[in-house]
Amino acid sequence: MLLVLKQHNGLVHHIQFIVTLAFISITTIPLFYAVNRLEDVTGITVFESIIGFFSNDKAIAALKFTFLEATISTIITVLVGLPVAWYLGRYRWKNIRVLRAILAMPFVTPSIVVAMGFLMLIDIGGPLYWLGVDLRLESGIVGDLTSITGWVNPGHFIALIVAHVWFNTSLVMRFIEPMLATMDRTWEEQLRFLPAGRTLVSRIKIFWAPILGPALICASMLCFIFSFTSFALVRWLTPNQDTLETLMANSGSSAGIYGYRIDTSEIVLSTSIVQLIILSVAIILTAKIQRKHSSIHETITESSIKSSSEKPSLAAKITIIIAICFALLPLILVMISSFRVRDSASGEFYFTTQAWIEAWSGDYSTTAIPDALANSIIYCLMTLCFALPVGWIISSHIARLERENKKSLAKLAEFFTMIPLALSA
Repeated sequence: MLLVLKQHNGLVHHIQFIVTLAFISITTIPLFYAVNRLEDVTGITVFESIIGFFSNDKAIAALKFTFLEATISTIITVLVGLPVAWYLGRYRWKNIRVLRAILAMPFVTPSIVVAMGFLMLIDIGGPLYWLGVDLRLESGIVGDLTSITGWVNPGHFIALIVAHVWFNTSLVMRFIEPMLATMDRTWEEQLRFLPAGRTLVSRIKIFWAPILGPALICASMLCFIFSFTSFALVRWLTPNQDTLETLMANSGSSAGIYGYRIDTSEIVLSTSIVQLIILSVAIILTAKIQRKHSSIHETITESSIKSSSEKPSLAAKITIIIAICFALLPLILVMISSFRVRDSASGEFYFTTQAWIEAWSGDYSTTAIPDALANSIIYCLMTLCFALPVGWIISSHIARLERENKKSLAKLAEFFTMIPLALSA
């Protein structure tokens, strides 16, 4: 029996190794092939391309703007998402699953839909325009801000940051809310009776920071990664500014072709490597913090005694209502705009279902909605059939390596399996 068990474990270990190695190969081999192709086309090495990147004014400007928008987006996302996650996890809500689904919906919304929703929000005649805030043409208050500060296109930048906050707030909720929902409420009450826990500052320092800190940092790192690699939102909301991703996209159509536009191949090669290095560092830090967060979450879940939470306070209700309105508003505006058509002759807008009729039936150049939906569902199910078992096997492999105290191999496997997050599309 013991021999059979050892043989079974040996087979499982071999399967885990083969699947992990196959996934890493599928991820990295195309990357090496692409880099090799670009090196052949440009006639320069990766190291020479990186040196050339920092001598290119346009690339440096894109790098600075990418860091700026990603950092500010992350900070504001945390400031917005933390109170939402706090109130959602600390109180007893009716239809909590519906609330979570609504607040998590922005993260799974296609970026182009998000961009269209926010363009509708900031467009002439949109809700913000009627409130006197013109982020699109930057007149009025926003124009005055430009005149006073010399800030070029502040309205576009503000719209981009708000869109990123809308898109990534659910990441903060994903890490913070489960910990608050499963934590024993008596812990904080007991701490209040101790000398070190009598003030709010001391409780934050010795209680909340160790518990929520790793989760908050991990959520922040992921917000930074997704904001750093943002494409559609940057392309549509800040058309006069380039991030690393849009800079590569502008040159990508002609990159990799022998003897044609060598400069674009150099831009794609250097920019993609710089982005890969930066995001690889972010992913390593995220993985390290994620392990600490997982261990704390596991301890809280195992030790907690599910107590009856209090009913939401007025502040909690107002916060969640505002968060729900914020989550739904761009989608509602997209739905309204799908019925709003501009007359080419008069320039006036009118409401009609013609766009929906054409989209539903399709034509020679576009796919009908039923066909597109069927394709999406088929590809989704096929992806799910592969992703779930592969992800489970790789996760089990990494966990086994950690249990066997092979932490270096575990970290290496974890890093290489997360590389797709750092690769430009």
